[in-house]
Amino acid sequence: FITLTSGQNLLRTKEVGVRKTMGASRSHIRTQYFFETLLLSLIAASLSLLITIFGLPFINSFLDAGLVFNIGIISLAFLAGLILVITIIAGLIPTIYLVKLSPQNALKNTDTDKTGHSFLKNGLVVLQFLLSIVIIIGALVINDQLQFIQKKDLGFEKNGLVEISLNNPQDESESNAVYSRFRNAIISDSRILGVGPTMNSSELPWTTLRFAQEDGSEISLDFNLVDHSYLETMNIELAEGRNFLENESGNSIIVNEALVRELGWDNPLASHIPGKFTENAEVIGVVKDFHFSSLHNEIKPLILATDVESLRSGISGLNTYVWPPVYFTALVSIAPGKIQPTVALLKEKWETVNPDNPFLLNFVDQTIEKQYADERKWEKVINYSSYFAIGIACLGLIGLVRLNIQKKMKEIGIRKVLGASVPGIVLILSKKILGLIFLAILLATPLAWWAGHQWLQSFPYHVDLNIWLFTIAGLSALLVGFLSIGFQTTKAALSNPVDTLKCE
Repeated sequence: FITLTSGQNLLRTKEVGVRKTMGASRSHIRTQYFFETLLLSLIAASLSLLITIFGLPFINSFLDAGLVFNIGIISLAFLAGLILVITIIAGLIPTIYLVKLSPQNALKNTDTDKTGHSFLKNGLVVLQFLLSIVIIIGALVINDQLQFIQKKDLGFEKNGLVEISLNNPQDESESNAVYSRFRNAIISDSRILGVGPTMNSSELPWTTLRFAQEDGSEISLDFNLVDHSYLETMNIELAEGRNFLENESGNSIIVNEALVRELGWDNPLASHIPGKFTENAEVIGVVKDFHFSSLHNEIKPLILATDVESLRSGISGLNTYVWPPVYFTALVSIAPGKIQPTVALLKEKWETVNPDNPFLLNFVDQTIEKQYADERKWEKVINYSSYFAIGIACLGLIGLVRLNIQKKMKEIGIRKVLGASVPGIVLILSKKILGLIFLAILLATPLAWWAGHQWLQSFPYHVDLNIWLFTIAGLSALLVGFLSIGFQTTKAALSNPVDTLKCE
């Protein structure tokens, strides 16, 4: 708007000359431009409020948000300030140059670009495309990272894996009874690939145990209570050692590779958890690292055990959403292509063997997907913002090119008479603005690189910034810019010199 208004006002030099000749002062001219722009800004602000009110349900549905329309004093003050800033820039800055013109020069239609307005006009074009390119690159980086998340190997098989709540059992006997009845009712079905109990689920952060050290410090290790069927149900691979046996001693534990690295073990199968009173815990196996929390977090050191007793005396503190250490969830792995009928079977069997407890099931892959809900929303916002930003930039560019062409119609006619080709004229009319877009690309690239790098740092596991993303964004901006000005410049280049050179 500022670009278009500034350019359009500079075509009104003759009007300024006439008004000055008739006795108008500089303040009168400034006031006229100010109130013209203020009126347009107020109309736009009013329309934007109406669009916001009626469009809010769509936005809430689109982003799965709960936004409520509420205009308070702070919002009104911000809106008023925004209108004032736009009005001052778009309404008064052009007059800084126009009011300085003498009536004689104004009536001669002196080229006001020589006054310095050209710098402002070119700067606005560069700023528009700079912001558009940054947003486009941001959209590409977010899309790239989300695709990486979807394709990343989590270290276990999430597809077809469901979690069924055991309804917060109060003690070990109740937990084991509820789980055993359910497992025995479904394990023989061919569609069930595995069943296993677990203390922690994918919906909440896992339990963290703290172990006091001989020097008075503490180490924190994540913990999960499982049984011998857990690794098979989750399809987690062993790096070394063995799995739990069906009647395994309660002293046996399995750790992950992250714990081995954290504690610097060379031979984990001959090691034990450091700390007071933890010597009884025997490491029988090491599993390959798997993501038991979102990719926003690094894989933490983890202990898997069938019984907490071998560790209990060494525990100096804990952080957990579930306690006591019993089974709270049943994991069920379902064969591919048989999800819905198997879920119906699970519900039927549950209601048969545990009629007093509600059937609460969630799909692990859907739970994992929810962990990236914010990123999904940002993906939508940034994608559509990039379309909007580049569209606004093109509107300003189209208006600016139209104004430039109007000023150069006689020049175009003279060039055609002297033998200039249509492509040559198009190039002359376009190269300056395309140069501004190229400058915007150069300025936007390091800014977008920094912003993309900062955002990716919120993920310990992320893609690397790809130079092709920046190349695609830059070429897209150049292409859109050229298409925006190409039609107008071509039309001007094809115009008849007789029409452009005839006496006014």
